[in-house]
Amino acid sequence: MNGRGMQLNCRNCSKTTALASSGYYADGSQALLASCCGKDGGVLHRCSHSSPLAQPEWLPLLVAGIEIVCPQCKQAYDLGVKIAPVNPEAGEGLQAAALIVGGFILIRVIAEFLQGRQGGRRRR
Repeated sequence: MNGRGMQLNCRNCSKTTALASSGYYADGSQALLASCCGKDGGVLHRCSHSSPLAQPEWLPLLVAGIEIVCPQCKQAYDLGVKIAPVNPEAGEGLQAAALIVGGFILIRVIAEFLQGRQGGRRRR
């Protein structure tokens, strides 16, 4: 299998770029990544369910961080493309706000529960 000369419309950079080999898997499939940024690509895969004379199939990377899977033989490939947070500080702020709000809700639920138990004792 040879991915030389193949091009891809990179979804990360929004430009047409050549594909560069990033290695081979144990079954002989070839990993190819966009030469511009290395964050888009796919796998040239010869499926075990197809004819031995068949050309390799192109299995594109659909979502970063998710393995590429052949729909016929279910072979999975990890290109190593990871999802990077755009604004990690905002995530930390949201996490702190969620903890504070969750704490207030928990206190309110416990208070209502205790008031309900005390009210139940008065009825008897």
